Amino acid sequence: MAEVSARHGSWSFDGAALWITPGRRAHPLRRGLGVVSLPLPALAGVVFEPRRKGGTLRAHPRPGADPFTEVTGGHLSRSGDPYQLRVGKEKALVAEYLAETVTEEIAALAPGDATDPDRYLVEAPAAPVRADVGDASVVFDGAHVYLRPNWKAESAKRAAGPQRLALDEIAEVRWTSVASGGDGSLRFVPFGRTESVLPRYDPFAVHWSLWGTDYEGGTTAVVATAVTALLPHPTARGKAVEGGRTLPALPWRRARQEPEEA
Repeated sequence: MAEVSARHGSWSFDGAALWITPGRRAHPLRRGLGVVSLPLPALAGVVFEPRRKGGTLRAHPRPGADPFTEVTGGHLSRSGDPYQLRVGKEKALVAEYLAETVTEEIAALAPGDATDPDRYLVEAPAAPVRADVGDASVVFDGAHVYLRPNWKAESAKRAAGPQRLALDEIAEVRWTSVASGGDGSLRFVPFGRTESVLPRYDPFAVHWSLWGTDYEGGTTAVVATAVTALLPHPTARGKAVEGGRTLPALPWRRARQEPEEA
């Protein structure tokens, strides 16, 4: 087993998966996400970027393999990104060895395992998950998303009051970080909704300011990941028609007919 520890966490590789464990001093987003296991087929590569005082380990999931990467889109600050680890000079050789070991194992994968997957391979955070940030709180209990505006919300959002959305009412989850240069938001887009409303006025969104203290959006990305993992995969937007109504083909619906292989 290859393993490297640093101030904000540790990475280890057991031959089948890369395990990322946040440290006690890690960013709240990393701690909220918890221990992440990246199976080999979910990885496009792991690299070590040397620097004068150490270097940075970076893991790159394959497109479509990881719901966290899917929903965050790479718009994370360095401190909040769980897929990079800064190491000191004394750990540089160990980090380089880990990256090389994982890379060799990825290269040895069977052709079918070395392609972009059509389902998520990385396990999402388990519900219930919650975030209190910006102008609202959001809770996902595994079946419904609950949003409650607070005193920071615009009057239109406060007037709309608390909201609840079932999974089969959600067409899309959109998450943006202030690291991308603007305000941050977590937005749940219901099916059939066509109007364009800014997140600060949207009752189905959480909004936080570029100039506030909630720079990375707290654990909103954790909530977004947990919900995204249960929505149709980006490369398999199949629909299931039930009672004349078109509903997304959720993983738990497909599993009854197509159980995953052991």
